[in-house]
Amino acid sequence: MQLALKTSQPRPLTRKKVSLMIVLALLLSVSASFLASAVSVQAATTPSISVTYSTIRAGVLPEVNATGFVAGERIDLWLSTPTGIAYEYGFTYAANDGTFSEYTHEMKVEDGDSAAVTKIKNIDLVGQWAITARGVQSNTQASTGFVVASATLQATYLSTYQGQITATFNGSNFYPGERISLWVTDSTGKVIPAGYSEANKVGQIPALDPDRDESITSPENVFSFEGATGPYLVTAYGNTSGQTAIAQLQGS
Repeated sequence: MQLALKTSQPRPLTRKKVSLMIVLALLLSVSASFLASAVSVQAATTPSISVTYSTIRAGVLPEVNATGFVAGERIDLWLSTPTGIAYEYGFTYAANDGTFSEYTHEMKVEDGDSAAVTKIKNIDLVGQWAITARGVQSNTQASTGFVVASATLQATYLSTYQGQITATFNGSNFYPGERISLWVTDSTGKVIPAGYSEANKVGQIPALDPDRDESITSPENVFSFEGATGPYLVTAYGNTSGQTAIAQLQGS
């Protein structure tokens, strides 16, 4: 007795199955594109940032430039102070070429801010600072440093006539436009007022013209005093910044 073997014929694909296969193919294609995009983000150029000025005076906001971020991504920034405190410095967005330039962020001082926070917001801590920028999409970051310089003062003896000493002075790194009080302390501790000056737009004294960037030696940066015993210390005090600079003056 022989058994007859049945052979099955392949069933034709139904319209429903064809539609399902098309959907699966599309899903696979979208997944592949997503993975490629993710890899592309991770493989973005390593970002780097720099500051326009590596040394600034107190009260001046650091100006930041960057390259190598993902086009259009949000970039968060924060500062690290000389005392090790981190503080937010706003955010920006990368241009189509992954860059941004001349970025600054004004940090408004609020009534309830502590003295420490106020100094940070005013960039009023002398020393080495750091700034970091992080790309939110790419999860990459870069850092750089800058220095907040202290106020400086130089004093130069000019002449002595009938007990009256005449000298000249110049200084830098004060707040732009602030009033600078000056006085002389002699070797006995006696204090003699020496008038005042006004810083120009880049924090230098004296400022004959607020629009000038440089200090100029002229009669307006000359002061005179008498009735003192040398050597002397000349002090310049910024009435807005609270910065004090001292210079030694040797009389003749």
